[in-house]
Amino acid sequence: MEKKFVMMLSLLILAVCCIGLSFPAYGMSSSDHIPNVYTSVEEFAKDPTIDLKMNRNEYTPHAVYIVLSSANEEFWVNEESLVVERYSSFDDLLSCDRVILSKEEAILKAKIFLRDHGCDSNLESFTLVKDELNNGGDILTYDILWQEFIGEILTPNFTFISVNPNTGSIVDYIDIKRPITVLLNPAISKEEALNIAVKQFKGIEIEESSISPRIWYYGENLQKLVWDCTITGKPKDNVLQGGNVIIDAVTGEVISRSRWL
Repeated sequence: MEKKFVMMLSLLILAVCCIGLSFPAYGMSSSDHIPNVYTSVEEFAKDPTIDLKMNRNEYTPHAVYIVLSSANEEFWVNEESLVVERYSSFDDLLSCDRVILSKEEAILKAKIFLRDHGCDSNLESFTLVKDELNNGGDILTYDILWQEFIGEILTPNFTFISVNPNTGSIVDYIDIKRPITVLLNPAISKEEALNIAVKQFKGIEIEESSISPRIWYYGENLQKLVWDCTITGKPKDNVLQGGNVIIDAVTGEVISRSRWL
């Protein structure tokens, strides 16, 4: 149980960073969807006899999901497209206790999984931003993340796979591909956005700052072009100063601000 909790916590952190929070709802989707949802999972699992149970709906800013589970697996099906966009295998966590595969072998296993599930069509245009062994104490996984950039703008589209370094099996999989619906020309310059971000932390002595453009979901299927700013100040009384600021790249509005703890 502890191993499952650690892995699900790491996935929640990923979801918050890349696609926003998901909110559970206890009502199920229309019964019209149910036969097709089961078929989608059966095809994804390549097992027409898989014993599935419909658990719940999950709401995220970019999609509504119907979540089904088998004995030790979970499948998130996009309610609109009926595509399985997220998968977890809890059984495989039990053997993530040693490293047999190299990083290169783990990446190959991930690519084969994507190819076999028809999810590799955009991979060549994505950027590999993470391919490392994650040591969670009693759980070891190779975490592999591809993200999409348009120029220097980070989009919400990404593919994440967690590989068992002992067996090479897939522990977790998330694949998000959405059309971009916003203009990619910011009205607020990088320098203007950075000045706005700095003003959010009065009285600090700035040591470092960084800023990058990204497409951000702020509501159901609604996108914004934003500046993602990080301000690091000189510690005061052994307390970190500064934080993260998200700024609307068109209006200059501060969408969110968080201080370092």
